[in-house]
Amino acid sequence: MKNNIDDILIANGIERFSIFGAGMVASSVAEILFVMRGVLPFCFVVSDTEINPQMVMERPVVSWDDYSRIKKDNEMLLIAIPEPLQEEIEEKCRRADIAYRCITSEVENMLLYDYYSLEARFPVWDSSKKIAQHQDASSECKIYMACGPWDKSLKRSYEISGFMYPIQAGKALSDIRIADIADDTGNNISDRNPYYCELTALYWIWKNTGNDYAGLCHYRRWFVFRDKELPQMLDSGGDVILPYPSIQYPNAAVHEKRYISCAVRQIIREVLAECSVQEMQSYEALLEDRYIYNFNMLIAKKKVLDDYCEWLFNIIFEVEQRCIEKQIVIEKRQQGYWGEVLLSYYFMKKRTDLKVIHIGRTILI
Repeated sequence: MKNNIDDILIANGIERFSIFGAGMVASSVAEILFVMRGVLPFCFVVSDTEINPQMVMERPVVSWDDYSRIKKDNEMLLIAIPEPLQEEIEEKCRRADIAYRCITSEVENMLLYDYYSLEARFPVWDSSKKIAQHQDASSECKIYMACGPWDKSLKRSYEISGFMYPIQAGKALSDIRIADIADDTGNNISDRNPYYCELTALYWIWKNTGNDYAGLCHYRRWFVFRDKELPQMLDSGGDVILPYPSIQYPNAAVHEKRYISCAVRQIIREVLAECSVQEMQSYEALLEDRYIYNFNMLIAKKKVLDDYCEWLFNIIFEVEQRCIEKQIVIEKRQQGYWGEVLLSYYFMKKRTDLKVIHIGRTILI
């Protein structure tokens, strides 16, 4: 723990630091450094102040031009934005002779591991732990990697895990075939992909597979594990594997408001309240907390996956139908965003009933 945190903060002649970014990566990094070392950034730096909050953690959010004027020579800028976007800011730092450090997926995972190792609500997988091998250690597990012909090309090549199987999401809308498995066979909602994103793949997994364990990731968002570790995680009694939650500021409601319209947020609450008043109240409590599972990623026992998908898609289909009846416009990708918040709610609500294991995730570039 000490080395992971101090590697970020300690550099020759550095007296203070600021953070580039004001979103989930930036707020997660700032919270971890504050909780574990009692330090806060001097400010948060963004490219566009119009679409960002004025303050984060009681520190000002400033433009790049303003930061260039107020920065000190002995200051470090932590670039805490999604990894595919970091290269442009690196170049700006080099041109301006600003000392910087990129919060890559690897660094972010180290920080989140340190943080959640002290947070009992979110048990982390200790990769150094030795698990005795049981007879079911080779339980059948397939992690489906959602991809499509419209995906942006990756700049690097990556070795895919033996547990991962590409699945073409939205195949019903394309004549191009890029994967052996596609979500347009059997019982499917493939034609809804522009709105449901990777959830059309999740629906197909739910309705058309029978693996002991099944999971979902994305062509540029993978779980971080060694192949020999996954059977150990499953053999340890894990019901579901999820990525470390991101830490939102000031709470998870910020994430919901950023991606889901006010009208749809109200309908989600109506549908949950019809399930039970406690359901809606629990949902509100989640949003008052600070943690969100991003990217619709999970690996779960078949029964756990089935129960989750039945609940999830019943909610999403009902919300969608009411939006249609009320002539509320649903933008593309919206149901995918609904899924992120609902996944967070479901598994945080279930964490006392299920054994949840948290591991890192990486963003490929």
